Amino acid sequence: MTWADVFVEIFLWFRLGASGKAYIRDHCVYCKYHQTCSDINQQAEVIRRDRLPPKDQSQGAETLRLIFTSDTHERHEALGTLPKGDIFFHAGDILMSSRFQSDALLLRKIQAFNDWLGTVPCDVRVCIGGNHDRILEDENLAKRIFTNATFLHNKSIMTHGLKIFGTSYSRGKSGNRAFQSLDTIREAQVAVPEDPIDILVSHGPRSDLPKTVFNPRLLHFFGHIHGMRGIRAVKMEDMTHNEPQRGLGENRNAVQYLSVNASLMEQNYNPTGLPIVIDVAL
Repeated sequence: MTWADVFVEIFLWFRLGASGKAYIRDHCVYCKYHQTCSDINQQAEVIRRDRLPPKDQSQGAETLRLIFTSDTHERHEALGTLPKGDIFFHAGDILMSSRFQSDALLLRKIQAFNDWLGTVPCDVRVCIGGNHDRILEDENLAKRIFTNATFLHNKSIMTHGLKIFGTSYSRGKSGNRAFQSLDTIREAQVAVPEDPIDILVSHGPRSDLPKTVFNPRLLHFFGHIHGMRGIRAVKMEDMTHNEPQRGLGENRNAVQYLSVNASLMEQNYNPTGLPIVIDVAL
């Protein structure tokens, strides 16, 4: 560890809020989702993780349990033991201040995060980078490090019958500028599949992405903007006239897709955000 690493670690000890609060470790935000929902916020609730209901299979359709968190900024252990699910998502900003620290230290931190991912009780784990994750811009290195998750940067996978596309792109004025070049978003526009994306995972919010290209069928998960934590149903009336409406007819109150931000950190970098658990009926 270099002297610069030591000074930055001391700074981060003061800058980042304390971890391990029982409420954060024991609770989550939970809701059920299908595209006939009219107000997702009325259905979402804070619940103890050990009191989560079993997945509802009563209608004959498959239900997937999705677990979301983001912007953990080196405090991922503050989340405690996450609930068992089908797919786990992390939308980037694993690190805090990677531009001032050595690659050797950053590599150890990412490896420790990968070890933690191995404890997450989900069949599939998906992770992208964020603007604080400079070392992950080396995609070959990222693939080697993430043995316990699939790292998606301008790539898609099929799992559980869903097409998931991930991009680490975001915009901002912070000194941490990983994945924020124009080349990154151009590459994403080329890489996005022509057939519909079921779940879009990006570091930045929807406003950072070209709306005519990135149109998820079910859900958009992002981080980056800590103050946007929560769940919002994006309805047809919220969409522009240029965007596809995927067979929902003239019902402008119908949900087009779900928008989810599950940042652990709040705006002052205290780890107070709960993980989000959503049961999606396919």
